[in-house]
Amino acid sequence: RTRDYVAAALEVRNAAAANPPDSADIVFEDFESGNFDRWTATGNAFTGGPRTQSTVGSYQGDIGAQGRFFVNSHNTTKKGKETRSDRFTGTLTSPEFTITKPFIRFLIGGGGHQGKTCINLLINGKAVSSQAGPNHNRMRPAQFSVGKYIGKQAQIQAVDEMRGGWGNVGLDHIVFSDDG
Repeated sequence: RTRDYVAAALEVRNAAAANPPDSADIVFEDFESGNFDRWTATGNAFTGGPRTQSTVGSYQGDIGAQGRFFVNSHNTTKKGKETRSDRFTGTLTSPEFTITKPFIRFLIGGGGHQGKTCINLLINGKAVSSQAGPNHNRMRPAQFSVGKYIGKQAQIQAVDEMRGGWGNVGLDHIVFSDDG
């Protein structure tokens, strides 16, 4: 019986080695910690940390976040006071990471001002890919195709450099994936 058990275990192990499971997506950031611990903020657009559906203005509607917390530059908190406006500007930049998968997927909302309300992929401090918001507060899926950058150091940056109409950006659920 022991010999049958060992043979069966070896057969299962060999089958698993010959047919490895699909590579899993890697969640880089989902903001569920409720803070921007490792991220660097400039300006006043990202003060107070991640938002929840209950802390954004009801006029923004359902943000469509995944989980409880998300980035939203329309709302800021200073000295305990919550303010809602499109006049806030700044950037929120991730720590460096090594690109290991061919796609970076994320949710984006806010203004559609290219280069002004957007999510950037930075390599050596320069934007090599950029995605503007959809001119809607409800976040939508977006992605960067980064296969040609595998092995390089990179950062994700949320940018809000627009005052006035649709002068905000939303971001949530950044995932490194083999699938686009």
